[in-house]
Amino acid sequence: MTEPATFAGRVTRPRSSRPRRILARTCPAIMLAAAMLAASTATTAGADPAAGTDELPDLVADPVGRAITTTYTDSSGTRALLRFDGYVHNQGSGPLEIYGTARSSGEMTEVYQRIYDSDGGSEDRTTSPEPRILFENADGHGHWHLHDAAAYSLWNEDRTQEVAPSQKVGFCLVDSEHVDPWGPDEAGYTLDGLNFCEQHNPEADEVDMGVSPGWRDVYHRDLAFQWVDISDVTPGRYALRSDVDPEGVVIEEDETNPPAFADTVVPGYVARPLAGEVSWSQPTRLELPAESYGDVDEPQFRIEEAPENGVLDKTEGEWFTGSSVTYIPHPGYSGPDSFRFSVRERGNEFPRNPREATASLDVGEAPLPVPLGTGAGQRAGATSRAVEAPRTSGAAHGVPAGSEDGSERRRAPDVSAPLPEPDGSPLAGPQVELHHGDLLARTVPWHSGTVDLAVAGDGRSLGSCTAEIPAGRPYTCLLASGVTEDELRGARAVATLRSGDHLLETEDIPVR
Repeated sequence: MTEPATFAGRVTRPRSSRPRRILARTCPAIMLAAAMLAASTATTAGADPAAGTDELPDLVADPVGRAITTTYTDSSGTRALLRFDGYVHNQGSGPLEIYGTARSSGEMTEVYQRIYDSDGGSEDRTTSPEPRILFENADGHGHWHLHDAAAYSLWNEDRTQEVAPSQKVGFCLVDSEHVDPWGPDEAGYTLDGLNFCEQHNPEADEVDMGVSPGWRDVYHRDLAFQWVDISDVTPGRYALRSDVDPEGVVIEEDETNPPAFADTVVPGYVARPLAGEVSWSQPTRLELPAESYGDVDEPQFRIEEAPENGVLDKTEGEWFTGSSVTYIPHPGYSGPDSFRFSVRERGNEFPRNPREATASLDVGEAPLPVPLGTGAGQRAGATSRAVEAPRTSGAAHGVPAGSEDGSERRRAPDVSAPLPEPDGSPLAGPQVELHHGDLLARTVPWHSGTVDLAVAGDGRSLGSCTAEIPAGRPYTCLLASGVTEDELRGARAVATLRSGDHLLETEDIPVR
């Protein structure tokens, strides 16, 4: 907790160039009682007849108001800001009045707090630590501020941990709102009366400012520094904390005032974990879960880390709209697999580092392979949905080059068709489909080996792919995208199955 200001000394100086401020009193009975008490004590032996009771300010923190989220761009870049109204509230019996003089390099080097007493007198006092009055242009007003008059920070919903750093702000203190039932009816410290804290006058010889008892100063949310930077804050429910006199430079009636909190929301989405079992033999559509906060647009997702033992129909590191992804395991794999993803509001670049969640998948075990030549059925009528599979790159196939290993991840749309029926041969199929320009081929090897799928038409290759497939595992391949029906007229599909150097089967069928 900040140490309270301590009395450092009394100062007496001529005040001929600057009239003493006299505040209106709202309770004459109290004034009369104080005067009678002073008169009676003056007759007591050893009493100080000039002593009046100090009427000190008591600064309290009010919850911030009208919080909104905005973006702000300056020379340092674009930031996400949580803006709000801030207050310096004086609920003491006397005014807060600060006076600075002896200017040097944009700072008043002598700063005093004026203390009024119950007799209507006043005295300037120094404190330790000493207040600072600076000339500042950063808020666009170009006037003098009481430095570090307030501080703002963002805390978790339970108010136990700070999540966005505190920002201290300076105020040109004036009476903005009369909020308590005591104090003067009219503002005693006004912008006009104080020349707006000597606005546009960095050469001012003296500056004074203050807040009357029962009044508060208001700094509106559109002013500079009336914000907390939330550029990398996870969306959710939080508490905005406000502190007044965080450095403890003001002499007050009560130095133990707690901070004030206001509930607020940082809008956006947060990714949530996903767990489930997926098929060993065909693609599985997954819905990525996310929780929304505030009034937000639709979400965008991004795959942060792809699965090790399968593929997705989304490209790692690229944002996409919609929560659906399709997973297909690598041929022959069963067991655990996972990938990581994040989410944000569409069109919103914040938070800069969104929280990631993990999708934990359990790939089911494949059934025992069908013995060669038995002709037993193998998942007849099973359907296949959106898949992603490597395809061979290179000019020979009319396909642009992909990754360094010669493959390129591509997405296929939703399709639904039976897998090739077993016919007693080592290789069932191939089956070829064209769906909105995406060319897909399927086959089922009844003997473990290397499967090659290729489609050619009009003397050129339309696409091909190769994979090691265990016996009985259906194999689906996205051969190419952007293929037309005209290109498939007269085209043929070829599927081969090899085991080492031995060619086990070749199937060559017309596509159309």
